[in-house]
Amino acid sequence: MRSEQMREVAAFMTSPKSNPEALIQTAQREILDTYRKETEQLATAFRDLDAKAQGTATIAGGFLAASLAFLNRQGSLVSLPIRGVLLIGVLGLVSAIVFSLLALKIRNLTPPPSGEDVRNLLSKLANEPDYEVRTERLLYFYGDASELWRTFVEERRVTNLEKANHIWSAQKSLLATALSVSLILIMIIASP
Repeated sequence: MRSEQMREVAAFMTSPKSNPEALIQTAQREILDTYRKETEQLATAFRDLDAKAQGTATIAGGFLAASLAFLNRQGSLVSLPIRGVLLIGVLGLVSAIVFSLLALKIRNLTPPPSGEDVRNLLSKLANEPDYEVRTERLLYFYGDASELWRTFVEERRVTNLEKANHIWSAQKSLLATALSVSLILIMIIASP
């Protein structure tokens, strides 16, 4: 009976419920895993945003080519209102292309934390002369590692938001262009 009780006590002592240090480490590991998963999602979003920017630039380029073809038509710029609306449309297309290129620009991004970064954390920990400080830092090792990931993830969030804002501006420019083209068509159809 005594050995069974000893096993129960040992199981209780090593369970996270009775061991605050184990609970802290479990929570820190969960945070670290969450950052790693979020990194994958942010990378996917980054690629998706690039594809949207490319598509927006392609559409704007097609519209710009059509505008140039329209300008080559005999008598297409007879009316001052048509010239004004066409100018608005061309400016919208150029804006859409510029915003798309801003979304696609090459960025100097910090790489994700590497094995070297983690090794440096462990080296600092191992070189700590004070045993109590070293023991406490070991307890928070996963928290220190997750802090490396936190700064990396935050930079990716900001970058993705910046890209999304540029794409949204490009799409609004395309919408303005589509409206101006529609107005030109209405003006041409309505003119005698």
